[in-house]
Amino acid sequence: MNVARAADVRRVVLLSSQGVGTQRHPSDLEDAVRQLGLEWTMLRPGNFSSNTLQWADSVRTQRAVAAPFGDVTLPAIDPADIAEVAAVALRGPGHEGNIYTLTGPAPISPRQQAAAIGDALGESVRFIE
Repeated sequence: MNVARAADVRRVVLLSSQGVGTQRHPSDLEDAVRQLGLEWTMLRPGNFSSNTLQWADSVRTQRAVAAPFGDVTLPAIDPADIAEVAAVALRGPGHEGNIYTLTGPAPISPRQQAAAIGDALGESVRFIE
């Protein structure tokens, strides 16, 4: 990180995870950023809406979506929204030392997402758990 200081970087925004701090996801990277001596902001998004792109081929070829835990709902956030928050935190004052948890507008399950895809296509998309 001496490279950042040599380049006169003053602020850093880390794309982290909502799982940070749990036993499964320690905060080693966040701790390293805190120790840089720079102004930092942590972004902790949850479920990325773009993760549904992994279903594109199965929807196209089988009209099916497969996922574990079909009824677990999580708010999905668009990566473009995450990028916008990062840009604001990098360019403007008042965000240093803050940790932002980023979520989408409403929780949605994979089963509900499959139904929404089907509605958009005008035909049934089955869900496979």
